[in-house]
Amino acid sequence: MNLKSILTLFILIIIPFPLVAANPVIIDFDNVPVTSCDELWVESGVTLSFVNTTDEDCGAGSCSWGFWDNEVWLYPARLNLDLGGLSGTVTSAEIEIEDYCGENCTRTFLYNRDIKIDEDGNTVSYEPETLVLSNEGESVDRMAVSSCEGKVTKITLNLSDAFNCKKVSEISKTECKALVAFYESTDGYNWTDNTGWNDTNTPCDWYGVTCKNGSVSGLELTDNNLNGSISKKFFKLKKLKFLELSNNNLAGSSLNKFSKLKNLRTLWLNDCNLGGKIPSALMKLKKLESLDLNNNCLKTKVSNNLKEWLDDFDDNYGWDETQSCSD
Repeated sequence: MNLKSILTLFILIIIPFPLVAANPVIIDFDNVPVTSCDELWVESGVTLSFVNTTDEDCGAGSCSWGFWDNEVWLYPARLNLDLGGLSGTVTSAEIEIEDYCGENCTRTFLYNRDIKIDEDGNTVSYEPETLVLSNEGESVDRMAVSSCEGKVTKITLNLSDAFNCKKVSEISKTECKALVAFYESTDGYNWTDNTGWNDTNTPCDWYGVTCKNGSVSGLELTDNNLNGSISKKFFKLKKLKFLELSNNNLAGSSLNKFSKLKNLRTLWLNDCNLGGKIPSALMKLKKLESLDLNNNCLKTKVSNNLKEWLDDFDDNYGWDETQSCSD
């Protein structure tokens, strides 16, 4: 190895490359194409709408607004911003306003669903002011600006880096991509709890994930508002031992591929709106100790060998009497 190669290797190992933050998203209201409340428009990847004010605002139930010269006027109204289309998490926001109704009359809020993460309000009137929202590691999906009489001239959203499995070191990139595919195919954005998912580079700390020896060993997301069919990429989690997905809507998911998870000890898929045939290939799960397929829409006509195997699991008792669809 020559001197140049040694120096290059030294730089790669010793000197970390800085993470480059995503460019800020600017909303400057250069075009507001709507004419009434609850109509949607998109600017810079953010979906916006004017909606009724709420009890958090200066008064509830009003939606009166105007727009001219790149300024949005609220008198009173609430400007709602859906952040779900952004690549990366909002870490802070600056909202440039001018208030005309008194201290704390023009306000702004940052939310994770219905949980308020941060808020700010004006301190002066009749002169420009910048309101600031901060977020320390929470998942956020929307924000709002409201006023009884005030204008918004610009909103700047500062984002963290978009999630990338290349930055993950706890598990392999293949397993990381399998988790991401599962998240996306089951509408993870709307899970009851999706803490960490597609946000931090430590997937072993994501809600419901358990790891052991550098691999995903467990996934427990019972009753977590999963909706959708499970991606085929998910079945690359070859070291998975415990999979508990009870009480979710996994309609369209096939049981055929579960036989690839040969290390499974626990497989709970009860109350998941599953349909179709129960494949004999499930019997290849030689390490399986607990199975529950109750309260689905699965076909109950199976071979004698498969029925005997299914009946042998205590948690699966009565599986053929709890399917909501008849053959």
